[in-house]
Amino acid sequence: MTSETIFLATGPRRLSTFTAFALLVATLLSGGLVAQEEKKNDPARPAPGADHDHEKDHEHAEEPGRPAAASSAIEWHRSLADGVAAARKASRPLLVDFEAEWCGWCKKLDRETYGNDEVIRFVTNTFVAVKIDVDADPDTMKKFGISGLPTIVFLEVGDGKKRSDPVAADGTEGGAEDDTKDGAREAKDEASKTPDALPTFQELMRIEGYRPPDVFLAEARRAAAAGLSLAELRSAALADPTDADAQRAYARALLAGGKTAEAETVLREALARIPGSPVLVLEIAEIDRVAGRYEKAVEGYRGVLASPAADAEVRRAAAVPLARSLLSLERPEEAEKSLGELLDGIPKELLEPRDPAARREGDEGAPDEESGAARPKLDASVLEALFLRGYIRAVLERPAEALVDLRIARDADPEGAWGFRAAFIIARLRT
Repeated sequence: MTSETIFLATGPRRLSTFTAFALLVATLLSGGLVAQEEKKNDPARPAPGADHDHEKDHEHAEEPGRPAAASSAIEWHRSLADGVAAARKASRPLLVDFEAEWCGWCKKLDRETYGNDEVIRFVTNTFVAVKIDVDADPDTMKKFGISGLPTIVFLEVGDGKKRSDPVAADGTEGGAEDDTKDGAREAKDEASKTPDALPTFQELMRIEGYRPPDVFLAEARRAAAAGLSLAELRSAALADPTDADAQRAYARALLAGGKTAEAETVLREALARIPGSPVLVLEIAEIDRVAGRYEKAVEGYRGVLASPAADAEVRRAAAVPLARSLLSLERPEEAEKSLGELLDGIPKELLEPRDPAARREGDEGAPDEESGAARPKLDASVLEALFLRGYIRAVLERPAEALVDLRIARDADPEGAWGFRAAFIIARLRT
């Protein structure tokens, strides 16, 4: 069943079961708005512009003076195994770009972002770059949970020395391995396995959809900064057991490495030492939500929102996942209320609907460049809140209210994930 089928099948008479609603929300939140089997019908799937002109892509590719495709400037490894070996040798994190020949926005990313001089320098000096063609290597795509293209995953990879098992499962420090021929062969064999069989993979960050050069650079720099080794984070957490931020950072690193039980233990022990810490309660609630313990998650998020010690950033970080948890519990009205409380705190001028006359005919895609009426940037959590509330209102058959939220999200984030998702729903409300 495609996303569109799920959306059209959902209505007020189906809300008693809520199955279709939950399925579509899960699909939207995972970035999988258009399934892989739909790729031929919508080759620009992960990018936000519904009115993208693919013929112009071809024309641009032939224009003199335009940057060459990234593959001519960035040294791309064409298999994960080769990339892992190079990353271990260079002691650098991996940048893994998932693409396909049919993906128009992948080509745009290659041409405009990977072809940018500053991006080329930063990627070359910071990462080992790998391109994975999802049609040629569907197993790697599945192992990393890739649901749309382009998707870029940043990974920390152990090198067999400093970063190889820095903290073992029992919490002891890992030792260095001998760099023997047998060891090198063993590392190569390990690298050829599927990603979840690699114990030293740690996902630092992922980017879903096209990003222009400046936005990509900002996100890639954050990913590089997140590459602090697990051992260093553990040392910082042990140095001050009452530092909630240090405990949280260490727990997050454990989570990224797939050590959920250890992360939860770290957080709960820290919470016993720092009772009521909103950042620790927030992280535990997130673990509960991901594990499907939605009632516990709701309790945790509401505790954060009620805490006088929680600052505005922490409250905002709790509001959207609270709404997600409530949706999973089939309580859309409560989710809508939670999102409304978050959005009520946003300056009104940032959430004012644009003048319809300022939009292009057809009401699709990015804001009208000729109007000059670009909407100020909104925080990612606000964009997600606008999208989710708009979606809830659409499912509850209040399309006029839904369109207000969805259009604001689309116009504020025309080249991002939430703007694209909003455009997707708007198109279906208009049909």
